[in-house]
Amino acid sequence: MGPARQHADTSATQEQARQRAAELLPDSPSAQNSLAWYYVTTDQPQKGLAPAQRAVRLMPGNSAILDTQAALFFQTGRCREAVAMGRRALDMLHEGVPDAARQDFKRIVTVFETKCVPAPSAQSNQPQLTEGGMRQLHRVSCILTSRLESPGGPAPWPCSA
Repeated sequence: MGPARQHADTSATQEQARQRAAELLPDSPSAQNSLAWYYVTTDQPQKGLAPAQRAVRLMPGNSAILDTQAALFFQTGRCREAVAMGRRALDMLHEGVPDAARQDFKRIVTVFETKCVPAPSAQSNQPQLTEGGMRQLHRVSCILTSRLESPGGPAPWPCSA
């Protein structure tokens, strides 16, 4: 089996495991957010919207959960909602959060504010995310999540450009 096939198998297994956890634990904001974040990182934002919304309903003051919802809004071109949710996530950070994480949240909101461009179609007012904006979002979100999950320690996964 080649590396591409192994990656596809691993990715499908990860998705299935997260889906199963979300099904078994419908009242767990962590399980719902984990599934939603998986869809952020695999460029499947439409699939992530429902579990992200459940996570936000279950834990509306959690900045990491709000950040996931903001990222999904951003990926689906819902820039105004992404900016509002990103700002809400920033506002919900606790005082004890390291300044580096706070700066990362600010960078994410800045990405949301600056990387959306008008859609090419005159019929659509829906902003679209540029390719560079998507790469920057993934990088900053990965770093932010790593810092929140492993404060002071090494990132649990690589954050490639």
